[in-house]
Amino acid sequence: LLAFVADPDHWQEAVDLDDDNSLTEAIAALFVRLASDATARGLLRGYREHADALLTVRGRIDFAEMLRRRPGLWLPLEVTFQEHDASILENQILQAAVEVLGVLPIVRRDTVRGLQRLRALLTEVEPRAFPADPPAVMWTRLNRHYRAAVELGRLILTGSAVDLRRGAHPAAGITIDMAVVFETFVREALRRALGLTPAQFPDGDGKPPVHLDERRLVRLKPDLRWWDGDSIRFVGDAKYKIDERGIGQDRDIYQLHAYATAHDLPESTLIYADGPERTTLRVVHDGPAIHIEHLDLSREPLEILGQIDRLAWTLMRRGRARISGSTG
Repeated sequence: LLAFVADPDHWQEAVDLDDDNSLTEAIAALFVRLASDATARGLLRGYREHADALLTVRGRIDFAEMLRRRPGLWLPLEVTFQEHDASILENQILQAAVEVLGVLPIVRRDTVRGLQRLRALLTEVEPRAFPADPPAVMWTRLNRHYRAAVELGRLILTGSAVDLRRGAHPAAGITIDMAVVFETFVREALRRALGLTPAQFPDGDGKPPVHLDERRLVRLKPDLRWWDGDSIRFVGDAKYKIDERGIGQDRDIYQLHAYATAHDLPESTLIYADGPERTTLRVVHDGPAIHIEHLDLSREPLEILGQIDRLAWTLMRRGRARISGSTG
């Protein structure tokens, strides 16, 4: 799942690991490979906005800032200008991830040497401290070769602020929020299986925003939405849980009921990481149908993607049936 989320196009490329290596070793080795590939042609560079106090004019003079800081004095000049260098968000994420991995107990020599090479390459990048949720990068044709490494780097940074304590000796470590990984995997895999764009199949923060109440006070953020222009065709959620009862968990059902109601859809879909065969709950008084689906993550990777393909076909079939029923 981590490999697919980081790089859906090349996730099957092998990373050479021994059977007894830890998950931390695997993540570090994968990151080294992706980051090394991304920077093989050199560091990506871009323009950044700078503000500084100089004795000569560079860029644009900020008169308002001069009056605020030093009224009546003309020197130094407060100026804003653009700098073309390597200290851009993409490289800063890679650099921060290298520093996180560098303090972990990684023993594989190839991985350690790879991290050292990356650290030396990124020395010209101005370091940046990131919050628990690092900012997303806008991907274009100019920086897309960085995407796999940066997305994995963002996952590493998200899970790095952990102090693992067991007994008397603290140790640095990484935790991976599998709920986020599973949600991202399901969304990206479904998007590809359906042949849709990120605009047509956005994440929960994607536009247009949807609210549960008429005053627009309660915003809803479903994991999965399929937009056809201004019309919504599908809404759903992905839960990294085991559905032991086969009918979902109560609070998840309430959540999906709210999604269907807010989007004015007669149905919604809840996807669990494990559980028995699919089922459908029909809410009383002609309420929406809530479809319960399950993925079997114990299967081989290609088999899991096969499950996603079958789920995509099911979603399309349900959509066609709903449309033909409304026009019949």
